[in-house]
Amino acid sequence: MNTTFSTSTRISITPTSDVSSSATFGLAGNLSVETSAEGDEAFFVRTFYPEFVNFDSGGSAATDSFIFGDFPAFSDNAPGGTVVKDWNGNSLSMDTLKAIMIEVKPIQAYLGTAATGTLTFTSTRPNNTDTVVIGSRTYTFKTTISVADDVLIGASHTESRLNLLRAVSLTGTIGTHYGTGTAINTDVLIPVVSGTYDLLFTAAKTGVAANLIATTETSPHLSWGATTLTGGEDVTQPAVERTLEGSVEITLGGAMLPGAGSSMIYKITTPSLLTFAVPAGWVPDPSGAITVTFTTDQPAPLTDKDVNAVVTVALIGSST
Repeated sequence: MNTTFSTSTRISITPTSDVSSSATFGLAGNLSVETSAEGDEAFFVRTFYPEFVNFDSGGSAATDSFIFGDFPAFSDNAPGGTVVKDWNGNSLSMDTLKAIMIEVKPIQAYLGTAATGTLTFTSTRPNNTDTVVIGSRTYTFKTTISVADDVLIGASHTESRLNLLRAVSLTGTIGTHYGTGTAINTDVLIPVVSGTYDLLFTAAKTGVAANLIATTETSPHLSWGATTLTGGEDVTQPAVERTLEGSVEITLGGAMLPGAGSSMIYKITTPSLLTFAVPAGWVPDPSGAITVTFTTDQPAPLTDKDVNAVVTVALIGSST
């Protein structure tokens, strides 16, 4: 965990590792709840998941974030964003702030089995105009690439196999290894090279539906194990807990905390519970905001497959 801190007022910070894997209050992505304790005490909770925060870059980058603030009320995409309301449609607000708690933890998941398939190359490279169908996409091996989903026939079967992998996963160089306009194949994960001749494909989603993903070819030098991916099963096992598989950065800025121009940045790669106790009666600046950023080395848009994390922010204060 990397920490950047600047403030002119004392604040207590307590990080705790290995927190529970159950989702706080079972809130769905970006839902909020405000509850009252005694008198004017208020407890505000907000939960964030990677797939619900893709507004900063439109879901087009491997780093996406969500900002909320505008104290004493709360809004999404602060400052001046959409007002946050409770389940009854009432705007949420706090008069003063006493503490902030931020929990970052993995998501428990019930997993099915992903369908798979193997494409085998012979020792001879594919012929010009030979095709390979993977799901809804048809790839055409060409000596000269010109359009989307063309795959360059390499100097050997090994190089040709690599160019197909590049086209499916949108790696390598567009316009060099495969045709301009080619898009990532969302039906399958990045193929895995196996031995001298095979490419192993796994469905992007688990379940029996992936058993309908087409896998065919029109080449004497290529062969699939079946005409579709096989082996996909719906949920058949208990919940499992994965690591975060990415990083989460939390920024408290705009004088959300005491101190002129104060800011805090936490970058977290392990489950953590952070608590911030502020002087009683602290009123954050209206520009105060909390930014939750999810980062992965996988392609956009982000999902819990890339950053397996849920971030829950709880604010404790007073509300009249």
